[in-house]
Amino acid sequence: MMKRRCNKPFPPSKIPFFYGWVILAAGTIGILMSIPGQTMGVSVFTENLLSDLQINRNNLSLAYLVGTLSSGLMITRAGKLYDKHGARVMSFISGVMLGLMLVYLTRVDRLVDAMVNSRLLSPILSTFILLAIGFWGIRFFGQGLLTMVSRNMVMKWFNRRRGLANAVLGIFSALGFSVAPKILSQIIDRLEWRGAWIFLAVLVGVIFAVFVLLVFRDNPEDCGLVADGKMKERKRRQRPPSLPDHDFTLKEARKTMAFWAFTLALS
Repeated sequence: MMKRRCNKPFPPSKIPFFYGWVILAAGTIGILMSIPGQTMGVSVFTENLLSDLQINRNNLSLAYLVGTLSSGLMITRAGKLYDKHGARVMSFISGVMLGLMLVYLTRVDRLVDAMVNSRLLSPILSTFILLAIGFWGIRFFGQGLLTMVSRNMVMKWFNRRRGLANAVLGIFSALGFSVAPKILSQIIDRLEWRGAWIFLAVLVGVIFAVFVLLVFRDNPEDCGLVADGKMKERKRRQRPPSLPDHDFTLKEARKTMAFWAFTLALS
């Protein structure tokens, strides 16, 4: 079933070069598509939210904190879903949901008016709760899930060249993150903040989601390939034998020092 799904809409094994390089480019694009949910992608909208939603900076920051913490608490469960369903399914869901949450954030002021008119909550509390929900959505599906899935997908396609792939991924991701605020500011100047979020919603939730279905693949084995591609036999003989592979379960990994060292470093 997985192999049949991997070969749709085209079999990666028919590509005249190692498909892992396509995956590396696709994974980098996936991480860049998470920018609307990253802090640097949200911060450029701060002044517009403060003025149009009539919320003070402290409450806005607190709503963002609540959204970020709540999304962080759920990411472990999301990792289990990724293990079960694979990169293509989870990235598609992430892109669509991130787009929907961006559209939701453009309608927060109208939702606040509806809640106030129905006398459910005060304007301040209504704005805080609705913003926290929106921030949870873009942080969870963008900064959390989409970033995690895109990066892990790339790592599955490389073994000996994993360091090179990770370096390329990091360089282009950092470059994209560094120029994102300026690009987003220009989009806001042209389309205003609501129009900018709608534009990003279409980009991520429609265009990128279709791109995921066409290009993303979970791992090379499902596609009849091997990590790093086919290496020449002579090069294999010249290299010293590596340690045998061992796939750790989550329970086994938690008992190793390396797991906690990398977890703390990346945190």
